[in-house]
Amino acid sequence: MYHSQKQTLETYKLAIEGLQGAKEFVSTPKKTRKGLKNKMVHVTYYPSVKDLCTKLAELQAAKEAGNTGLDNNINLILDELLKIEAINKND
Repeated sequence: MYHSQKQTLETYKLAIEGLQGAKEFVSTPKKTRKGLKNKMVHVTYYPSVKDLCTKLAELQAAKEAGNTGLDNNINLILDELLKIEAINKND
């Protein structure tokens, strides 16, 4: 019995030694809620406040034109502008 355990441990030891040099590991995705399954998050970087304001104006124009699915994006930009103190709550 101990001989079999020793062989198994030797196998694991070799596998672990092979992984020690690896710097990147592929992780399995965590279980998500049913509504979020297989959805990707798109991140867009805006280098300046002016770019954020331009995008906000575009989203507002699209909303006024009838696109009702933009509220979250508009709120995200407004939150970011508040966070970086480009606007205050009164604005």
